[in-house]
Amino acid sequence: MPLRALAAEKYEDLKEFEPLGIKVGISVGDYDSVDPNLERLDVIVATSERADSLLRHKTNWLQRLSVVVADEVHLINDADRGPTLEVTLAKLRQVNPGAQVLALSATIKNSEELARWLEAEHIRSEWRPVPLKQGVYHDRLVHFTDQSVQEVRAEEDDLSGLVTDIMASGGQALIFVNTRRSAEALARSLTRDVRRKLPDNELEHLEKVARSMIHEQDEATSMAARLGKCLDGGTAFHHAGLTNPQRSLVEKEFRKGRIRCLVATPTLCLHPDTLITTQRGPVRISAIRPGDFVLSHQGRFRRVLSTSKRAYEGPLLEVKADGMVPVRMTPRHRVLRNDRYRFGHHGVDGIWHVMIRGPPEWVRASALRIDDEVMSPVEMPEVFADGGRRTIQIHQKVFVGRNQFGSVFPHPTARPLPQTVEVDERTAELFGLYVAEGFTGRNGDVGFGIATYEHDLTRFLQETLPLLFNVVVYVRDYTRHRRRVACCSRALAEFFDGEFGRTAPNKHFPESLMNAPDNTVRALVRGAWKGDGTIDPGGFQKARYTTVSPRLAEQMGRMLRRLGFMPSVRTAPPRGIGKHTQYHLCLSGTQGNAFLSTVMDVHPRNILRGNRTYNTKNLVGGSFRSPVRKVRTVQYSGEVYNLHVEGDESYVCSFAFAVHNSAGINLPARRVIVRDLNRFDVNLGLTRIPVLEVKQMCGRAGRPKYDPYGEAILVAKDEDDIDELMQDYFLSEPEAIESKLGSEPALRMHVLANIATGHVGTEEDLFAFFNRTFLAFTGDVHAIRGKILDVLDFLTKEEFINRQDGFLKATFFGKRTSDLYIDPLSAVKMRDALHQARDDRFFHLWTICTTPDMPKLYLRRGDYAWVEQKIEEADLTFPVEDYDFFLAEVKTASLLDDWITERTEEEVTKKFGIGPGDIRRMTDQAEWLLYSMGELGRIFNKKKVRALTRLTIQVQYGIKEELLELISLKGVGRVRGRALFQRGYKTLKDLQKANPSDLARIPTIGSALAMKIKEQVGVPVDVREIEGQAALGDFP
Repeated sequence: MPLRALAAEKYEDLKEFEPLGIKVGISVGDYDSVDPNLERLDVIVATSERADSLLRHKTNWLQRLSVVVADEVHLINDADRGPTLEVTLAKLRQVNPGAQVLALSATIKNSEELARWLEAEHIRSEWRPVPLKQGVYHDRLVHFTDQSVQEVRAEEDDLSGLVTDIMASGGQALIFVNTRRSAEALARSLTRDVRRKLPDNELEHLEKVARSMIHEQDEATSMAARLGKCLDGGTAFHHAGLTNPQRSLVEKEFRKGRIRCLVATPTLCLHPDTLITTQRGPVRISAIRPGDFVLSHQGRFRRVLSTSKRAYEGPLLEVKADGMVPVRMTPRHRVLRNDRYRFGHHGVDGIWHVMIRGPPEWVRASALRIDDEVMSPVEMPEVFADGGRRTIQIHQKVFVGRNQFGSVFPHPTARPLPQTVEVDERTAELFGLYVAEGFTGRNGDVGFGIATYEHDLTRFLQETLPLLFNVVVYVRDYTRHRRRVACCSRALAEFFDGEFGRTAPNKHFPESLMNAPDNTVRALVRGAWKGDGTIDPGGFQKARYTTVSPRLAEQMGRMLRRLGFMPSVRTAPPRGIGKHTQYHLCLSGTQGNAFLSTVMDVHPRNILRGNRTYNTKNLVGGSFRSPVRKVRTVQYSGEVYNLHVEGDESYVCSFAFAVHNSAGINLPARRVIVRDLNRFDVNLGLTRIPVLEVKQMCGRAGRPKYDPYGEAILVAKDEDDIDELMQDYFLSEPEAIESKLGSEPALRMHVLANIATGHVGTEEDLFAFFNRTFLAFTGDVHAIRGKILDVLDFLTKEEFINRQDGFLKATFFGKRTSDLYIDPLSAVKMRDALHQARDDRFFHLWTICTTPDMPKLYLRRGDYAWVEQKIEEADLTFPVEDYDFFLAEVKTASLLDDWITERTEEEVTKKFGIGPGDIRRMTDQAEWLLYSMGELGRIFNKKKVRALTRLTIQVQYGIKEELLELISLKGVGRVRGRALFQRGYKTLKDLQKANPSDLARIPTIGSALAMKIKEQVGVPVDVREIEGQAALGDFP
């Protein structure tokens, strides 16, 4: 699929086949990792960029695909996304020649040529599931292609008549114009007529929506005010200048039918400290970023597409389920629950009771009652392809010696460490013991500190370490410490540090092991429990595991649920000289007995059964259901958060239950109106919109499931245009599509990617691959070969690749550039800047703005004077090749500079002529490029990494450097951080000394956040203390 929104819609359509046993999944975004769950699915919906990333990661199951469906294949003609789509199809056909390729497209002129390239049968169909009428409007008449004419009642504004006419039949209108300014102006002008057609109850609802939208903005902007006025009257505008929350709101209200007319350009909550289950451990929802993987209620990890937050002041509900940590949420946030009741039966044998459960349903948190059951999913495992074993790489080093002449020879005495190890149950148990008791030393020591099971564990380690790693084991007993069993191997120490974490609070299992078969998971748990767990076969609490690593605690909980056990989880503050929160996982009763016998190998006769045989946490339908024990209301003032998750509607709170998200939607309409058929091109001036693009807009009319019919209407400026528009856009075929892969930026990216991932190893392999592309099929093969040679010369000169005797191999610089998914030319510009002595902020911002990956802000008439002044102030006065382009780079860098000097959104949008959504997109891209530059700094200039890391955070939050320390506090953003700083609280030490009631009086802080701030700086206070002090402070 070409777009995420279309992919999500197609995924929802295909989910209807799941009752037939067909497993459907979706994968978009996050180009730097592979979801291991994808292999288990029957149907995967993905964007072309995501499919390209899967190919780059050499995903083996792609070779077993039976059918590849390329929807909207005509987008090969798109300059931005076309090259990736074309290369992805070529690679898929090469790595899996047996797969059937089905390419879908709107009508295109050279579809037969495209079919020949794909070696596919050409099929053309005129069938459409919903009837579509196409026509041209002029002077109150719509002239349709079937020769019929429809009169439209219009008073003054022709477009107003088209809108109110479709409203009368119960439909909505979607109008396309060519600029943002036109979209806003037209929506505003239509408001009066649309408003008069709406009933009072709908107007009242829209007024509430508008007020709520304006109130929830982080910073007030004039765009939000303009959108609010349109919403009041049942219209809205939709363009890239809107923020994500604004776009989501508009799309939701339009789909529900409350917004009756939408004018668009052609491109179309929980407490912040709540921990969410991700593949990198429990993460506060306020710290989750797009691309993270979160666990859904279906037991699969799904990618976060976007995050949202809003200001909130009012009550939160704190829901505590049995054996789970409390979760705070707004009363309207939805939770997946079972209601249940006890059913009694009276018979001759006496009275007996059974618990009856209703079906799972999403309900508001305010509807939860005591004894309702909430859901904690069991993660669906990804079984290894070899049926239960896999190999894990330990190192890639070579054990060699060198003499005084520089000769290299096999080391005479070193005991070579195996490069890989097979993960069987013995290996898994060793890994489990390591996360509990293992450590590494500076000199390559790998040791285990043993306090329990000394004899058994010592023997186990003495046998296992040499067997797996070819090391010498030594045992030492210390008077005041535990027994230490250790070996010495730097490579092994590096492996454990990298894969399992260093120091107790950071210990964890490699995420790949979380999807291992049950026997491997059982061994991992057993090893960890022998190290940091306790068992009591004769007591009620049969087993308890304690750790100070939140990620390890969550992984243990996930694995226990996999094995059929639902632990009770509680946290405890640090004890004694400890500095870290403790996590306790406990198993009791029947589950504890089963755990002891099946995991810890305790013989059943040694387990005291007792009379407590029931368990409150029940495994039902693939998930554990736990009863709600407590629901209380707490007052809160601050930001609340939500996640937009691909292909699902939920995410799971760590050590707790599943909650609902608020994913975005697509925009259907009964009547699509294309008003503007011309657009401005920087090279050609005012030009006609391509036929193919207009047909794509018109295709939104009359979509299945939404409308009984659709109407696509073009607006003619005068009577002479009617026949011309009819002929050009409705009765003619679209333009022929052409490959855009021949552009230099596209070739740079894809040539380097093919070499860096090992897809090709020689020049001839590379030529052979590109000969399979649509570019070669329709063009001059020799000219393409010349372009590729030019790109190879560039990549060799800039040291991305080594090229010798026709062989190609990527350097570390080349591999890292490919991993970062940036243009090699961007990497060159970053590298050159890293080599320079300059280390000032604006220089770094300007550097990333010179890259082809950063969109530019071109100058308006009034910009030249202040931009040239900025050039002098920033000492950028040196010769440049293209002065106008250089000015655009400086203007773009100035936007980022204004953002991190804490100018308001309203000031930035007015100065640069953009929308709040543009600020988000520009800063998001800048954040990634600064991160990439910092990563390249680790190769070329480590001294600059710290400054780039700090600058990345500044751009992320829009703050001055002086707020970096304050911004580390949860719940404190650019506005609150500045408020604290202005009141004299400039460091965390200042906040430690602060009077909590004084903090609570600061605007935007409040009592709840003041308490959280004091807790985060290590000085917890009671809310009554704040309220009491605040009350006393009111006395004169």
